[in-house]
Amino acid sequence: GRSTKTGRFGLGFNAVYHLTDVPAFCSRGRCVLFDPHAKYLPGVDPMNPGKSVDVSSAAGRDLIASDPEVFGPLLAFSEDGASADGTVFRFALRDAAGASSSRLSRRGWTRDGMSELLDETLSSAPEMLLFLKHVECLEVCHWRGGPLSSATTVGSAYIDLTSGAEAVRKRRGYVASGPRLSRNPVNVDYLLGIVSSRPGADSTAQEWLVCNTLGDGDGGQANALAADPKLSHLRLLPYAGVAARTDGGPPPHGRAYCFLPLPCQ
Repeated sequence: GRSTKTGRFGLGFNAVYHLTDVPAFCSRGRCVLFDPHAKYLPGVDPMNPGKSVDVSSAAGRDLIASDPEVFGPLLAFSEDGASADGTVFRFALRDAAGASSSRLSRRGWTRDGMSELLDETLSSAPEMLLFLKHVECLEVCHWRGGPLSSATTVGSAYIDLTSGAEAVRKRRGYVASGPRLSRNPVNVDYLLGIVSSRPGADSTAQEWLVCNTLGDGDGGQANALAADPKLSHLRLLPYAGVAARTDGGPPPHGRAYCFLPLPCQ
């Protein structure tokens, strides 16, 4: 993987096992399903605990048609579940019965518990956008089945791009452009407007100053570690940033980030 790519180690995806024993996603004509227990999907075993399905093939179409409970929600996004514009994830929630035998997590989930988690996500959504490189909007919807257009929006947060959109996008995505370390630190600073809203309530706007730096220049310890051949397997990138509100919002409570906020202050 590239050193500038978020999620390049594949570890963050494991967080989904807090919710589900059988995560799935569809993208670019394929559906991928994981079954670490090797007991939910047909034809899997502990050595190959998952499936990658080409939905354009006859076998793939037959598999999707054979299990509407698994693939039905994915089909709402496109005719075959895998040709949607983007990537669709499905996390079938682990219930109490599943949790009692799961080797991944003993926590089961209910609709009420998931609603509370999504409500907490919405409350944190504006700050989640601060250091992401490409995501511009986070939206939570309640879909009860039927056409996807029938889903109701529970809340959202998005970056205000009404002015200087391309400049903001370029600066947010700077580290993803494959920059090289230079003799001097490279500063990438910008103002970021974030708007959040919920049905029945007024939208709220925040303004943040986001300051990032790549490297610490010649002689710097961060640059030296990143350039050390013995550490090349770690693909280190000395890129750091801070953000603070500039609109007179409430006093900040510092939070640590790794592109997304971490559960510590």
